Amino acid sequence: MLLKTGQKTELAEITAPYAGLPLVTKLGAMSQMIAAAESAAPGMQVKYVVHLFGPIWTAPIVLGVLTVSGLVSALLGDGVWDALSAVSLGVVTAVGGWHGLRRPNQTMK
Repeated sequence: MLLKTGQKTELAEITAPYAGLPLVTKLGAMSQMIAAAESAAPGMQVKYVVHLFGPIWTAPIVLGVLTVSGLVSALLGDGVWDALSAVSLGVVTAVGGWHGLRRPNQTMK
């Protein structure tokens, strides 16, 4: 319900200036987009740009691969396979514990 309200109010307001303009068919370079944004809003400085894949998905994919490899190696055999399983799942557990127990960053609100 909240999403529907936002679509009818804020989203319509945000997209109103672009009504009737042609759709984007070719992506531009990031430097060109930053320059256009800075020229459209004088005094604004772009501090960072979120990359779609790298910072967002790298850690979850690595943790997923470690989890699967740890579980599969536990099923495959004894000895070395158990050690590989313990190390893989231990890393995942340590990362999860570290993120769960650390204090939140005070600058993010």
